Amino acid sequence: AGELLDIFLSDSRNPAETVTYTASQAYLVSTDVSPQLVMIDGLAQTLGTQSQRLITTRFDDFAYDISGLVQGGPRTNRSSRELSTWELLNPTPALATETGRSMEFLRVEGHDRFGQAILSAVAALLGFATLLTGGFSRFGAWRQIIAAVFLVILVKAVETAGANIARTSPALWPLTYLPSVVGLAIVWGLLTVASRPGLLRRHRRRPGALA
Repeated sequence: AGELLDIFLSDSRNPAETVTYTASQAYLVSTDVSPQLVMIDGLAQTLGTQSQRLITTRFDDFAYDISGLVQGGPRTNRSSRELSTWELLNPTPALATETGRSMEFLRVEGHDRFGQAILSAVAALLGFATLLTGGFSRFGAWRQIIAAVFLVILVKAVETAGANIARTSPALWPLTYLPSVVGLAIVWGLLTVASRPGLLRRHRRRPGALA
């Protein structure tokens, strides 16, 4: 969100005094004049070098000019994360030059956005389907919860492996959807088990039944 937390800034450019700023949060704001660091709910401590006298000032908000700390000039290049999904799925040589990435890599990034969105729904379905496999128990559903966590970790491991392969070999971009496919397959299996609880339970023999 562009928010900085627990700020500590010491300004000792003036030989006569040192000013130290602390704040609970801050934001970087770009203005027409210069970039500003807007600090919220903080304290300014001014220490005189000769007198060793300390003056403290509390503030609700304070803007500090940081033009001397950052390089000026407008940005001309965008990163791959700043491109729209349409641009990623339909890259051009100009976009590849602008981002410093190959066209194949940009295409993989575009498909990865869809894969991440699908994976969010798959994770929720995994938890839901796992809970359905358990029956009533006085001890709660801790077994199903542990199983759901394990399955999510498994799917994330598949995601990492698929993403690494896809980025190394961009022609294998369909692997970005591999964790979603694996997750949906597990969900289908769990729902099948939940709808047929007898699959995991041994049928008890009726009294007097023939062996």
